[in-house]
Amino acid sequence: MKDIDGFKHHPLCKRMNLTHLCFADDLLVFCRGDWDSMIVSIRAFNTFLAAFGLKINKQKSNVYGNGMPREILEKFALVSGLKIGTLPFKYLGVRISAKKLSVLDCNILVERIVDRIRALGAKKLSYTSRLVMIKSVLGALHSYWARIYIIPTCIMTKLESICINFLWKGQALSHSPTLVAWDRVCLPKTQGGLGVCDLRRWNVAAVGRGVAGPGNVFAGSRIDSLQAPAVTWYNCIWNSIHVPKQQFIGWLWIQGRLLTKDRLRSIGISSDTQCELCGDAAESHEHLFFGCEYSQRCLQLVNGWCHSSIPAQQLMDWWIGLSQFDHKDVLVAVILALIYHI
Repeated sequence: MKDIDGFKHHPLCKRMNLTHLCFADDLLVFCRGDWDSMIVSIRAFNTFLAAFGLKINKQKSNVYGNGMPREILEKFALVSGLKIGTLPFKYLGVRISAKKLSVLDCNILVERIVDRIRALGAKKLSYTSRLVMIKSVLGALHSYWARIYIIPTCIMTKLESICINFLWKGQALSHSPTLVAWDRVCLPKTQGGLGVCDLRRWNVAAVGRGVAGPGNVFAGSRIDSLQAPAVTWYNCIWNSIHVPKQQFIGWLWIQGRLLTKDRLRSIGISSDTQCELCGDAAESHEHLFFGCEYSQRCLQLVNGWCHSSIPAQQLMDWWIGLSQFDHKDVLVAVILALIYHI
């Protein structure tokens, strides 16, 4: 089609020598908004019909014009038998527009994610189940859009807020404080995070994949500065022998982020700080694991059952040192189960 006299490329397609895009049985044809170029495109379709016997489905096809006289577009629609469509239009679930997507256009993505959360009944899900849903279901919705568009910053902020609230509260909207900062959650597991995709960085990387190559800025940029150092306790938590919900609680425990009563008081949720297990002291992270008389007795029973000598004091240091020995996996799993049930 590009070699036929009278045809001119669309101004944004000329440098790439682009005339059309094809996906399955869908075809998008691009040309300059003048009469000669549009007629050449119809001649190309007629030639294709004569050669292969395939023709345009006029009931499902539209012609779109932008920055061109309306009378030319109407004349072409009359000659071709196509309907005049309006921009933006939906294709493969996303909006195609002649302009950069606005916040209003992207609100559809926010609404879809909120609707999916409501359909899940997320308040009844465990932390681990919510984490899986963020990585698979919610992440997939965002990922599809992020591969095509640079999503506006305010929409990214909304999406991050929704994921944060969903993980910690099981709902899309909440103003309660979180247990761990989102930046920490988005780190790889080897660096102390949960391996959740960083939405902003993924958007830039996904769109930039089309321009990555030798000699350009995107491909040559370094990401080493974005990475945190590896943590020593990775193998203690993320081990295939552990129960997933116990892994998540263990991840919170090893960072001292569990909702003990002293933390609940500090954020104004509760005024009572007395330990429910022993009733002798204020419930804090240090007291509960394992300064409390009750938790100490539980640890003694575990030591007797496993024929081990797990210390009540400085358990964290002992735990991290234990990760160097692969044959201790079962003992690590027992400790993680004990922490979970306490």
